[in-house]
Amino acid sequence: MRQDRSKKRVRAYREKRYRSLDQRIVHHLEARIIRNHLVRISRPGDTILDMPVGYGRFVDDLRRHGGYVVGGDHGEAMLGLCRETFGAELPLVRLESDALPFADDSFDIVTCIRLFQHLHDPAARRSTLNEIGRVTRRHAIVTTYLTSPLHTWMHNARSGLKRLTRHSPADLHAGLEEAGLRLVSGKRSLPVLHAQYIMLLEKIDRA
Repeated sequence: MRQDRSKKRVRAYREKRYRSLDQRIVHHLEARIIRNHLVRISRPGDTILDMPVGYGRFVDDLRRHGGYVVGGDHGEAMLGLCRETFGAELPLVRLESDALPFADDSFDIVTCIRLFQHLHDPAARRSTLNEIGRVTRRHAIVTTYLTSPLHTWMHNARSGLKRLTRHSPADLHAGLEEAGLRLVSGKRSLPVLHAQYIMLLEKIDRA
């Protein structure tokens, strides 16, 4: 019964998310930036980890730019929805972002979209970033929220919204250095108005 309720919630989330005008605008801009990054870094036959995969919002785009996509998520209900959508063609793994069940350098590209603003523990954010740096061979596409007074005010003015955690630029760059990742490109999806920051990262060769 509990699992059925969870599936209903994630289906309702999928149907409701990105329906309002502001959400559609941010989604369009976010997706365009991510696609541009994929065009820049992807190669035929690339292996890509999409974590968290959610309900599979970017799976089709990732498939078009790589050869083999694996979806990972903490939530079984989200994974169940992905199974219903993509079937056996999409390998799915239940995982914790701060302890990924993969060997070092397992994927050519790791994508981590819209997770970090929900990680409120600084240690969990650092561990997750370290894990991304560990399992990627070449690149990662990662989004976070940067400190933004206007976006914070707008978010707080709307009742019933989830708590969001934002990186300071200094903390973010320290975390990237610790994770062995170099910032190739960083761009806000909607400058000034939105806190989302989309990063193209490259693994640092420390050999």
